[in-house]
Amino acid sequence: MKWCGKMNAGVVIALVVAIVTALHSAGVWAAEPEAKRVSIETAGEGEVVYFLPGLMSSPDVFDEAVATVGDIAAKKVRFAGMAGTPPVAEPSPYIAPAVEALAGEIAARDAGQVRLVGHSMGGLVALLLAAEHPELVHSVLVVDSVPFLPALFQPGISADAAAQQGAVMAMQMKNATPEQFAGFVASGLNRQASGEADRQMILEAAKASDQASAAAVTGEMLSTDYSAELAGLAVPVTVLVPHHAGIGVSEEALLGVYQGQYAGLENVTFIVVPDSRHFIMLDQPDAFAEALQDFIEGE
Repeated sequence: MKWCGKMNAGVVIALVVAIVTALHSAGVWAAEPEAKRVSIETAGEGEVVYFLPGLMSSPDVFDEAVATVGDIAAKKVRFAGMAGTPPVAEPSPYIAPAVEALAGEIAARDAGQVRLVGHSMGGLVALLLAAEHPELVHSVLVVDSVPFLPALFQPGISADAAAQQGAVMAMQMKNATPEQFAGFVASGLNRQASGEADRQMILEAAKASDQASAAAVTGEMLSTDYSAELAGLAVPVTVLVPHHAGIGVSEEALLGVYQGQYAGLENVTFIVVPDSRHFIMLDQPDAFAEALQDFIEGE
């Protein structure tokens, strides 16, 4: 199982590089007293679909795919402190308040159940929202995210050990100098997306993000096993799993790892996307658009 560390470096580096980029940028955002945990932009009419981006990312990464599907009310979610969205004064804890804030927005805005599409951190938020508020959610499309991230690169790690390591890593990231993490920037971008323009877009979003907010999310995702919170989730879930030759394992082996992560859920479908890195919607836009269309049309 030594390959797990290499195999899932893209997910971890996606988190780390975002932090590093913020450290290397102009500085930390000033929190706004009235900043919201989530803000939502709506375009179009039809089936209601929420799009949740990952850490240090903008929902704009979904735009190309959204333009290809049928009539929908596309609701782009922007998380506090991410990609230019103002941070809240106290970002930690981050994920649980974000889940509740989004649930409140959905309950206030939409009469029926909605579909959630979430990438990385956004996928985790979508899963937790579906588990805690199933009456609000029709189905979830997860783009490369898992309930217990540390287990992807440290198989068998306990929740206690992960909590300790995650706390240490978050603190190190928060206090690090740009020089200490400069190597991560260069080595991590090619694990997030294949195209140079896409990598630059990812970096620009990270540069516009808040360091404290990103550090809070990193600490939570790298220290928490959310499997118990998702156990028994009956809302239909589709998980997109990126695979490329550089991973060094077969699609079947990779799929088995992800299936193990979601073993506690009742209704999960997995789709392996070949020749893709962490940002599937950027690396394989046609495959992602097809999966999105099928997800929207699903009963």
